[in-house]
Amino acid sequence: MAEADELWNGLSMEQQHEAMCIMFQPLLDRATAMKRALENIRELNKTQPDENGHRWANSDLIEQEIVAALPDPKIAEGTTNGIERIAAERKRQVEGEGWTPEHDNEHSAGEMAGAAACYALACTQHWAQEQAIASFWPWDKEWWKPSDDPIRNLEKSGALIAAEIDRRTREREAKPVKEIQKPEQM
Repeated sequence: MAEADELWNGLSMEQQHEAMCIMFQPLLDRATAMKRALENIRELNKTQPDENGHRWANSDLIEQEIVAALPDPKIAEGTTNGIERIAAERKRQVEGEGWTPEHDNEHSAGEMAGAAACYALACTQHWAQEQAIASFWPWDKEWWKPSDDPIRNLEKSGALIAAEIDRRTREREAKPVKEIQKPEQM
């Protein structure tokens, strides 16, 4: 402990500040995600009645919104491999939000690819970023949930791309293969 104190005291005030920012960034990211989830719940409560016409107050849906805002525990444990992060996010999308292959099959106009592009664009510093996202986001605004963390946005983007690849693969495999005609048959 004394060595840690000595090391800490040996840092400049700027270095200490930078170290504190790095240490507390994951907590800040989670708090920001939770705040966004609660804002979404508040907005849904105002605008989305349930199947009985009541205001949006279904506890399962509230829990789903909050769980969707939290990072996957595997990612939180320090997974650094991009493929593992994307796989963990895809698993969260399926298990936490119910975006199953059957559901994905309903989006056959490239919506998931467009959504993936938007999450990737959220990581850029381009002047037309907002206009591009507004042009390509395929669903209602309430489903646009970018993170303040660019890596988190890339995880979402990658998982959506994986879902689109899987959907297109299922679609291709479901189509009958045309018999190749020999030149003399033509």
